[in-house]
Amino acid sequence: MVNLVEMAPYSTRIDGNDLVVTVGYGTTPSSAASQSPSVAASPSNSSRSSKDITNIDFRRGENGEGRVIIDLGNTNLGIDLRKEGRTVLADFVDASIADELVRKLDVVDFATPAQLISTSRVGGNVRLA
Repeated sequence: MVNLVEMAPYSTRIDGNDLVVTVGYGTTPSSAASQSPSVAASPSNSSRSSKDITNIDFRRGENGEGRVIIDLGNTNLGIDLRKEGRTVLADFVDASIADELVRKLDVVDFATPAQLISTSRVGGNVRLA
């Protein structure tokens, strides 16, 4: 869950094994922001690593936008990305994550539209909100 101070555009991209979600006015809204929920390629059990999500980081961009960087151990991981009100949700389908990464990150001090990044397990999925 990415809680926003105010409504803001966001974009997503895959960069190698990283999913990068950029939130703020330095972005151009992606097609994911304007469409209904969608799921990327389904993960295959044979390609699963020990942990599908290996790290989560937050950075401020040059134009004041927030950047959530998720390192993926499995590039075939299914991702359901959607917006609910002022919240951007990413569900990683049938994913695993280390216990120390299931947490809330207070990112208010970065002075971006994002205030809080929350990672949790929901059923067999991992949710970043």
